[in-house]
Amino acid sequence: MPTTDKNPATPPVQLQKTADFVSRYSNHVRFESTVFDLKMLFGQSDLANSPPETILQHTPITIPWAQAKMLAYFLATAIVLQEVENGKIRIPPGQLPAPPVLPEGQENNALLKEALPLIRKLRDELVAGNS
Repeated sequence: MPTTDKNPATPPVQLQKTADFVSRYSNHVRFESTVFDLKMLFGQSDLANSPPETILQHTPITIPWAQAKMLAYFLATAIVLQEVENGKIRIPPGQLPAPPVLPEGQENNALLKEALPLIRKLRDELVAGNS
């Protein structure tokens, strides 16, 4: 019987590393965004001359928003699998994000007012999963 699937099976993707491929460690990421994409600036804490702590940024990666949304899904999936296999990942209390608030002067910003409860829910889920 012929298949009715509109998307025939695609061959597997081949992964190759470029000549300038490097592997890096990051314990810090900063986000910058435009309407088109999300830039993630990865770095590492340097406490050699602390205080203050210095973040040495080493690798920026920019991805389109659709890819960022898929990344969020795959990261969440990886975290679920990690926690099922090895137990809850605990975040030190001092590292949890502060409760989100409307920035000063943005009290009448309709978009932020709509987004704030959704962002609070995300944080609440993060905090609840940390206990």
